[in-house]
Amino acid sequence: VVYKNDQVILDAVELIPAAHVTLTTTGPPRPGVEFAGRLPREELLRRMAAATLVFPSLFETVGLPLLEARCLGVPILAADLPYAHEALEGYSNVAYFDPRDPVALAALMRHVIQGGMAPTTPSTIAKDAGGWAHVLQAIEAL
Repeated sequence: VVYKNDQVILDAVELIPAAHVTLTTTGPPRPGVEFAGRLPREELLRRMAAATLVFPSLFETVGLPLLEARCLGVPILAADLPYAHEALEGYSNVAYFDPRDPVALAALMRHVIQGGMAPTTPSTIAKDAGGWAHVLQAIEAL
């Protein structure tokens, strides 16, 4: 799906010979990329717990993978967009990037590869300080 923006990951990997990423989509063979397709939930979480989540989506309602990675305490490279900031509010093991800039993403990926980010204590999700409650209040006010 185009809005998931996997192309920025593929372009960033081309800039980093040491990179290896796994995408949960299918595609033709590419150096540094494993196209794993759809994985069973247990396998997905097992892999995620031992990795860094790169999440470049251009549009999300919640961003469930962000919340899952946060709960696992893994490093997250996320699109610098409001949905990601909302899902990751208070989480310190995250770096944001322009989701249309593979060079910026590659720089963050190099940082992770060089040990600049590592797993941390799993994070609980903060109680909603606004989010959907504000949406419901706006609807009720109509």
